[in-house]
Amino acid sequence: MTELDSRSRLAGYDPQRLLAARVLIVGAGAIGQNLALDLALSGIGEIWIVDFDEFEPHNATRSPLFPTPAESERWGRGKAPAVAHKLRERMTAPDGRVRYAAAAIQDCGDLPLFEADLTLAAVDTQAARAHLAERAKLLGLPLLEAGFHGAQLNLAFFGGGPEGPCYRCGAPDRVGAFSCHRYALEAAAAGVIPAVQTGAAALAAMQAEAAIMYLLGQQTLWDQRVYMDLRSLEARTVQLVRNERCPGVHHRPSVAGPLDVGADGLLSDLLRAVRERVPGAVPRLGEPLVMRNFCVSCGGLCEVAAPEWRWLLCPLCADCGGGWPPAPGRMPGCSLLVDDEDEELLALTCRQAGLPPGAFVEVDAEGDTCLLRLRGDLTDVLVEV
Repeated sequence: MTELDSRSRLAGYDPQRLLAARVLIVGAGAIGQNLALDLALSGIGEIWIVDFDEFEPHNATRSPLFPTPAESERWGRGKAPAVAHKLRERMTAPDGRVRYAAAAIQDCGDLPLFEADLTLAAVDTQAARAHLAERAKLLGLPLLEAGFHGAQLNLAFFGGGPEGPCYRCGAPDRVGAFSCHRYALEAAAAGVIPAVQTGAAALAAMQAEAAIMYLLGQQTLWDQRVYMDLRSLEARTVQLVRNERCPGVHHRPSVAGPLDVGADGLLSDLLRAVRERVPGAVPRLGEPLVMRNFCVSCGGLCEVAAPEWRWLLCPLCADCGGGWPPAPGRMPGCSLLVDDEDEELLALTCRQAGLPPGAFVEVDAEGDTCLLRLRGDLTDVLVEV
């Protein structure tokens, strides 16, 4: 390393270890951008950004990587591509790399979490947090997440062990708006105080430092949450405990190996491949697959055939402003297991059922569980700048 790293070494950092690190940041909003910038300047070697949302004008007051009009012309209004391209210019690591996905984290599957050294959640919805909490526990991976309510900041580090607490232990619900626009509308209606730049920057700095310490081998905030009032500077740390009634994941199956089935294969192909590996096994989807459900506005039955998280984005039929077509004369339905008796389910692709490239499938067989992985690699879900 060169003189570039002299101050980092004096601060107790190990530039070589940070250069080798790969970090996944889920959410490229106010916290996520400040967090990504802190890590890029600190010498992290590879940063991955996932966010499917677009920039809104009000984001400019707390977005250090907000695109100029010319940059929006080049990269569009999506947060992930704009942030990734601007971040690449600010990385201090030699040959630093940035990858991104302009997609919901659920659509990216497990590969980014599994191959990153650490996942950092900077999302503002319970649906995304619940998903990250469950997949991290299932794969035995740590998760560092942050959130705020006005000047009230909080930061939590969940360990990878199945016996420890997870985000859903204290927030069991999945519901909540997913896009920045929908979130802004619902937050305003609920009286939620949005973040300001000082809060986003302060919280991101705390999250970045906790991430760096973990990458350097320290676990000082393991299974703890820190609360801080930005204006009074009062802070307290609490030990997180597992809720025995938590609806999330608190077990860790063994990894049995790959499958010769990709995301575009049918669920019938998946079932066949799984049973060739584990006779009599029943694959379990990561999240319930909603086949049909009732519009929350008019009560009409909708044709869905999508994971629950996607349905919850906007549970409205097409006539009420949503995107789901009517399903007259049909029956509501929801599936979590893939078996050979549901022909309608078996005709869907793995991707339609919420299994993108490289996703892990939990398999139940005579009381034991294991994980089998779909075909795919990181380049199938992340784009390199």
